[in-house]
Amino acid sequence: MCTAPNVVPLTIRLSVGLHERSIVLPVDKTIHLGRIDSALGVFPEIDFTPDGPEARSVSRRHASISRTSKGILVEDLGSVTGTFVNSERLSPFLPEILDDGDELQLGKLRVSVGIN
Repeated sequence: MCTAPNVVPLTIRLSVGLHERSIVLPVDKTIHLGRIDSALGVFPEIDFTPDGPEARSVSRRHASISRTSKGILVEDLGSVTGTFVNSERLSPFLPEILDDGDELQLGKLRVSVGIN
C-alpha cells in the first residue's frame, strides 16, 4: 500500500514597510494578490489596499503565488503595471520561481519575501 508523504507546512511572509502578512501555503492552492474591490466582487486573499500610495499601482487581480512540485511560483495575472522579481519584469501568465529573500514588486509596491 502506498501512502502519500507528509507535506510540511510552508509559511511565506510578505513584508511591506511595517505591515507583514504571513500565509501558510498548502500544496496545489493558489493565493491571489491584489486590492479588494467589493463593487466588482474582487476579494484577493492578500489585499494591499492599506499599504500606502504605492498600493494604488497594484491591480485588483495583480498576481498569484502557488506551491507546486517545482517550488514556489509567482505569476503576473496580466496586470497593467507589471510584476517584478528582483527588478526583472515577469511575462504575464508565465510562472517564475520565487525564493527566500527575493524582492517582489507589484507595480510600484515593493514587497520583501521570506519563505520557511
